[in-house]
Amino acid sequence: MTHDLAKAVYLSDRVIVMASGSERTHHRGEPVGFSHIRLRFELDTDASDDQLAILLKLAERYCVIAQSLRQPPVLSLERQPV
Repeated sequence: MTHDLAKAVYLSDRVIVMASGSERTHHRGEPVGFSHIRLRFELDTDASDDQLAILLKLAERYCVIAQSLRQPPVLSLERQPV
């Protein structure tokens, strides 16, 4: 079973970032997590379409979270005794 989630972050009057995704919830042994993650940027700017396209490509290239999702790091879970 999936649920769509969305969150808008207003960085300023001129920049809005909308994050949304489809979350899989536990249902009879199915894996949990996100099946889709989408980011939408709304920019009130005088920049040209070409400049905005370059900005998006740079964001895709240098975003640490996006790169980690594309090539997942090794994950380890451990319990620390108290």
